[in-house]
Amino acid sequence: MKVYAYGCRVKGTSWEASDLDLVVESQRPYPPALKEIQNFRINFEESNVPIFVNIQYWDNLPEDYQTEINKHKVLFFEK
Repeated sequence: MKVYAYGCRVKGTSWEASDLDLVVESQRPYPPALKEIQNFRINFEESNVPIFVNIQYWDNLPEDYQTEINKHKVLFFEK
C-alpha cells in the first residue's frame, strides 16, 4: 500500500484551515484492500493531527482526477 499527499498542501497554496488530501494505492483489489484503507483512516481520526484529512482510494477516482493528482503527488507513507 502506498499513500500519496496531493492538493493545495503539496502545491503550497494551502491556508490555515486547508485539509490534507491523501490517496491510497493498493496492490490488492478494492474489496480486500478496504479493511486496510479503513484502518488507515481510523488511525487519522483517532490521532492528534490538527487538520481534517481527506482520504481517497485511487481506483475509485475518475481518470481525469488521477491525471491531475499525478502532476503533484508526493509519497506520504508506504507499507
